[in-house]
Amino acid sequence: MPRPDGQRLLFTPARRSYRGVTVDDPAGARACPAARAASLAVPVRIEYALTPLGTSLMSAVNALKTWAEKHIDEIETARAAYDQAAV
Repeated sequence: MPRPDGQRLLFTPARRSYRGVTVDDPAGARACPAARAASLAVPVRIEYALTPLGTSLMSAVNALKTWAEKHIDEIETARAAYDQAAV
């Protein structure tokens, strides 16, 4: 997943950085929030960077991140209650 500072990320570190978020969703690729670049090196190197459209999402993404960090205890409690009810 691209970083807001414009630097490119490789696929594996991107996958680790954004748990639960997929960077290989075809619908997401068509929406163009990120640009994908592949090198012909061996092994092949795939990099991602935000497009201007993707950069325009950063304020919304940062707001969601801030909200999630503020409410993480409540989120984890709700998840545990849901999992317990499913047993």
